[in-house]
Amino acid sequence: MEKVIIRFNGRFWIEKEYWDKIGRIGRMSDKIYLEPEEVLYVLDKEWGIVKMDDKTLDKEEFLEEFKDKIDYKKYLVFREIRDLGYYADIFEDKVIVHERGNRNKPIYLVYPVFENEKLSWRRILDLLEEAKRIGCKLLLGIIDFEYDIVFYEVNEKDI
Repeated sequence: MEKVIIRFNGRFWIEKEYWDKIGRIGRMSDKIYLEPEEVLYVLDKEWGIVKMDDKTLDKEEFLEEFKDKIDYKKYLVFREIRDLGYYADIFEDKVIVHERGNRNKPIYLVYPVFENEKLSWRRILDLLEEAKRIGCKLLLGIIDFEYDIVFYEVNEKDI
């Protein structure tokens, strides 16, 4: 399979006609714009390559070049959700999960957190409110030291 060329000029992007080739990842506009974590997923799956100026970056070079821009927690949760067969979008420090086969219907707002990381009740309540605003449920994606992820649903009646 021909690999998709992901270009970088301040933002990662591909041409619209290649959206299906990378599993409908990214945000549609005049082009498809990708977050660094989404680019890493595409590179992991060997669906694409990154072109920056005159240089082609492989996965290791990409990781070295953009190590300060990649949120590994978001990447791990995004990868897990995609590998489970769901569409997902990265939004700020969260991952939005869509109904299978329907990219327009969010069902979960997932907040990734390492198992030893502190998380305040205020932050949980803010996340719960944000999930309600977009019409979905809140999940905490707890990542352990072996990078296994367990998802816990949070709702008002259990708080």
